[in-house]
Amino acid sequence: VDYIDVGYFTSPGVLEGAGPWRFCKSEDLKRVFGENKTALKLAAMVDVGRVTEADIPHSRDTLVDMVRVACYAHQIDEAIQLANSCVGKGYEVGVLFMALSSVNMADINACLDKLEGTCSCHFVYVTDSFGSLYCEQVETLVSLFQKKLPGRTIGFHGKNNQHMAFANTVQAICTLEGVVMIDGSMLGLARGAGTTPTENLLCFLKNPKFKLRPALEVIKTHIQPLADTMEWGPSIPYLITGARNLHPRDAMAWQSAGKKLDGVGFLDFINAKEKQPKPVAGLKPGGRAAPPQPL
Repeated sequence: VDYIDVGYFTSPGVLEGAGPWRFCKSEDLKRVFGENKTALKLAAMVDVGRVTEADIPHSRDTLVDMVRVACYAHQIDEAIQLANSCVGKGYEVGVLFMALSSVNMADINACLDKLEGTCSCHFVYVTDSFGSLYCEQVETLVSLFQKKLPGRTIGFHGKNNQHMAFANTVQAICTLEGVVMIDGSMLGLARGAGTTPTENLLCFLKNPKFKLRPALEVIKTHIQPLADTMEWGPSIPYLITGARNLHPRDAMAWQSAGKKLDGVGFLDFINAKEKQPKPVAGLKPGGRAAPPQPL
């Protein structure tokens, strides 16, 4: 593991009641990492619209090494401005292109052209925010990103709504040439359906620098106790939102209401809201001639 995502830089007052890792203040980072005299680099996210350039410290004033700018297609101009500011402050910088499965190919190409022409970031991520992509779509998208952004490292972040996060991450690794950035978390720990499990990646990657046993020790002593008291990971409601290319907010609300096991009820609820599924990133999975019909 080369980087660990420790939280966010967020402007004060934007999210009332948020914990310390929404702000990644220097004193909180030092409380956990000391002076971080290790090879491990720390990364922090920023959400376009939730932070100003002035609220992101210079890299010399924080333990954070990399800033990852999360944006949707309509926010690309603001993301580029924020990313360039962070490069100027001495950070490694990535742009995470969110919810790609809901963006048509013309708009994806337009955003990539802007990134190539005006952004100084070092990394650009294909981000499957809804857990809706399949391997052939991941192959198409990461190939497009690498072609349109020569010299940038391309990354992939998968969500596990359809149990596709690991398979899609492997597809990205096998498709991309050169250095690849891939995201994972122990036991897939992440909001909603979770993300690619780090332990799966460690079993797949054959580089001897990656050690499986320490990760399993952390899972045993720290992550599994969390899993016994918190809820994340795939479920039928998340499967349905992933298959329909929908934001998982409805699935989250359904499960928060204690109805996680009522998959039939959630399907009926979604069918009442969504008469037809949306196409996925302008790509047709499995060579189908038309989008899949409602479940």
